[in-house]
Order: sequence, then C-alpha cells, then structure tokens
Amino acid sequence: MKIKDIGFDKYFKEKTIEILKIDSIKDINKTNLIPARVIRINKRYYTLLSDEGEFLARIKGKIRYNSEVQSELPVVGDWVLMTKSDNNAFIDTIITRKNILYRKANVKKNDIQAIVSNIDYAFIIIALDNEMPMTAIARYLSIIHTSEIKPIITISKCDLFEESVYKELLNTIKETYPNEIVFAYSSKTGFNCDIFTKYIKKDTSSVFIGASGAGKSTIINYLLKEERMRTNEVREYDSKGMHTTTHRELLLTENGGVVIDTPGLRNLGMWEDERGIKKTFNDLEELAKNCKFNNCTHQHEPDCYILELVENDKIPYERYEAYITLLNEIKELQKTSIEIKKDRKLAIKKVTKHKKRK
Repeated sequence: MKIKDIGFDKYFKEKTIEILKIDSIKDINKTNLIPARVIRINKRYYTLLSDEGEFLARIKGKIRYNSEVQSELPVVGDWVLMTKSDNNAFIDTIITRKNILYRKANVKKNDIQAIVSNIDYAFIIIALDNEMPMTAIARYLSIIHTSEIKPIITISKCDLFEESVYKELLNTIKETYPNEIVFAYSSKTGFNCDIFTKYIKKDTSSVFIGASGAGKSTIINYLLKEERMRTNEVREYDSKGMHTTTHRELLLTENGGVVIDTPGLRNLGMWEDERGIKKTFNDLEELAKNCKFNNCTHQHEPDCYILELVENDKIPYERYEAYITLLNEIKELQKTSIEIKKDRKLAIKKVTKHKKRK
C-alpha cells in the first residue's frame, strides 16, 4: 500500500512543497522528511503509514510545545512529515488539513475535541432497533456541515423488521432533512450495501459515526470483506449498544476507498458556530426572512412566518422541532463567559486552518 492509495493527492503535495520550500514533490528525497498518514493512535504513540511501510512514532517536542490546545495535536486522518532513525520515528510536522471533524469539549474547557481529519464523507449510522431522535440527527448534520464534510444518513439493521417499518423511518428522515442523502441497508443480507461503494472509492476518505451498537464496525467489516473490527450484539434488555470500537482506525477497502471507524458517541456537543445549522436548515433560514421581527425566535412571536408554515403543515413538525432545539442550544452556549468563548474561538481558528471550499 502506497500513500497515493490513501489520499496523498495534489492538495497535500502542494502543501508539502510549501512547507519544505522545495521546487517539486520529487525534491522531498533531498530532505530527511517522509510523508505519512496517521492511521491509528494509542495514547502517546501514533501508527503512521508511509511508502516505506508502517511506523510507530511519537511527536517531536516542538509540536507539543507549540500546541496551545489539545486539538492541535495529530488525529487519525492527518497527513504528517516524519523522520526516522534506526528503530525510532517521530512526527515532525502536521501538513495543513483540508478539514477536521470536531465537537465541543466540556463547556468549561477552552478547546474543541478533534475526532478525525481530511474526510470527504461522514456516514451517520442509525440502528433501526434503537431509533435516533430527529433532533440528534440534526446535531450530527450540523456538526458535519460545519466541518465542511458531506453527510450521508444511513439506517442499519433493516433486516430485523418488516419493510414497512424501515420505510416509515426512511420517509420521516427524508421529509425532515430533504437536502440530505438517506438510505437503509442490511450488513447481514447485503441489501443496499452497494450504495456505500458509490461514495467509498479510490481517492476518498470516509468516517462512520453514530451511537454504540449502531452497526458501524459491522458495515466496515462487510466493506473490507473480512472481520477486521470487533463487533458485539446490542443488549436485549435496553437495546443499548456496548462500546466495541475503542479507538479510531483508518482502513483501506477492497475498491480503494479509505474508511475510519469511531467509538460510539454518546454526546455530540454543539458549539457557538451557527454555520452548520444554517446549512442543515438553509430553507428555514431563508423563509425566516419573512418574519415580522429580525430577531424572531420562531416560538411565540406574532407574525412569525415559520410558525405559520408549521401550523399549515407546510413545514414538517419534526424538522421545525429539530431546528428550534439546535437554535436554543446555540443560544445557551453563547451565554458562556466571554473569556471561554474567546479562547474557544481561537482554538477553532487554529485547528481548522484548512482548504477553503468553493
């Protein structure tokens, strides 16, 4: 496996040339630095994949010293420049990220929690036997959109129920989030699993996120054509999933696409940036311009155009409810101290210095 097979494309070549101040990527041979991708993290050690093979590396002191926040340290999916000598390898530089999927850390912490980086698609896995609330899906969508990654909503385990059951949920999600890609599948029977390969293909990187027991590891095993990720059954007494994936790991599928499994996310906290909400609910944001008041909360004000549309069944109530829930969460976050907000914005700015999308 070579780095060109796992996403070392024109963008990262250009950033490497820029960092090293060389004329072309071929000139990297004149340095002692080797491009590699972080495929796994175990405490203070990073498993890197380069054209010379896999290396277990540590980060150089300068990276830790210059990192003002935890999220500036390497994450799975990062491209780095490493050095090696004898049996030791070190991460010397993190190549500028295209994007990073992250969520809010504890409200009292001046940081964000980085999950993975340099991702094209984020598959939100929803288990049919443990239905996710529409507001939770909205939270996932908003955070993914904020990270400038394409979200895809998938309903797993549809073999466990009658066709009418998963189709009802499928239709509800499509009505609530009409701008998103949504489909149901079964890893057990292979139903609709071919849809994944339309997106997971050569030169793409995808991450699977969702609650524990949703089926993330199972679909990855299906796509890999082998049992690489450990799986557990959902507990019968409360339909809750057990954590089977305890770390993030980057893997290469049979058709060339890179996939990353993640531990189940019990809480996916929002943060102050409203871009994700505006993109997830872009139609409602546009319609809100017709409200009487510019600062309308769409909950009790007179002549609220959004409420009028909801009352006349022009907007699905589930979509309205998810929209209001996220707006209220953002307002609560904005009440945090000015100092914390200022520091967190700095953290976000430092971590998300990535390629501007058109």
